[in-house]
Amino acid sequence: QQNAGTLNITVDQVSGGIGIDANATTGATTITLGSTAVVTGLVEAGIDARSTGGAITVQGSSGDVVGATDGMYVRSMGGVITVDNLDSVTGQMGEGLNLYSAGGDITVIAVDAITGTGRDGILAVSDGGNISIQGSGLVGDITSINDRGITARANGGDINIGGLATNGAVTGELGIYASTNGLGNIIVDSTGGAVTATLSSGILATNSGSGSTTITTGDVSATTVGAPLIFQSGIAAFSTGSDLIIDSSAGTVVASAFGIFADHSGTGQVLITTADVNSQGSYGILASNAGTDLIIDSSAGSVSGGNRGIDARNNGTGALAITTADVTGTTGDGIFAQSNASASGDVTINTVGGVVEGAAEGIDARNYGSGTLAITVDDVTGGTNGISAQAATGETVIILSSTADVTGIAALGIVASSTG
Repeated sequence: QQNAGTLNITVDQVSGGIGIDANATTGATTITLGSTAVVTGLVEAGIDARSTGGAITVQGSSGDVVGATDGMYVRSMGGVITVDNLDSVTGQMGEGLNLYSAGGDITVIAVDAITGTGRDGILAVSDGGNISIQGSGLVGDITSINDRGITARANGGDINIGGLATNGAVTGELGIYASTNGLGNIIVDSTGGAVTATLSSGILATNSGSGSTTITTGDVSATTVGAPLIFQSGIAAFSTGSDLIIDSSAGTVVASAFGIFADHSGTGQVLITTADVNSQGSYGILASNAGTDLIIDSSAGSVSGGNRGIDARNNGTGALAITTADVTGTTGDGIFAQSNASASGDVTINTVGGVVEGAAEGIDARNYGSGTLAITVDDVTGGTNGISAQAATGETVIILSSTADVTGIAALGIVASSTG
């Protein structure tokens, strides 16, 4: 226990009710594990470190930490928290890493394996600071058995998960949850390993501030039925800030409900780029935007939905553009696209890279704004109409490739109308 100055603890083999119990005030706390260190909390945390104002660092040249509750329980009332270069951290009934700072940054880097058997693999919460989780889970993954693989909440700070050094695979009832507000930005990059959700969403990001949100993934899976539809999404993002960018082109997204769900009520644009996306029960891609442009490019793979394949709604001021390969709407439209009256940009749909099939309409495109509605296709089939195009004052252009086949099984191949 330390009242002032620096508190330094260097260990190898340690075991107790709490493995290491460190308390400090304004001074920095540094806990260093040797290369063969094993720190075990038999009753509570492996490491319990608290400070009323100083920085806390837990570091090693390797080393393992095991706690009967949390692997590490770290609290600072204003200082920076750093966890660096460990072999493994395990919480048997709680979190693997349970980290909180009242105002400082939180950094987790190069922890080979992190497990929260009873709760989250990583729980990192900062009131005002940034959160960074990098280069971890590369040997034994980041895992929660009964909760979230990673939870990162920064009240006003930035969140960066894997954007500087990729992490390994992440598994939990919910895979990765990132939330911020104020001026905070969110970056989630999971291209270093698959994200698997056993009950809820693979990745859930909420930015209720003015910052940007960027999600880049490899494989994402969220296929267990049980949670509400939104929370069974492969990737779900809610933003009131600037740009919302989702790029899953490095892998496949599979979900029980929405493959990708993007809800942007902020000022910027929405950019969605995918390879294969498969929704078993709802929409492959559901995207709405109240900012400027909404752009979807799924030309690197196929998109399928238990209802609609792609549902894109631009309630903002800019353009709506969709470029695809194969798209399937099992019980609904293959593609539904709508731009509202406030939009001055064009609505552009290009599906020449594949086949579009919908149980309802093959393509249902509606432009209530002032721009052009342009649809370019090759092979489109709808249970009702092949293509249904509605426009307000703008021009409507439908282009068929030289090998095009547009079929409406119950009605028309193409039906187009304009009010102006």
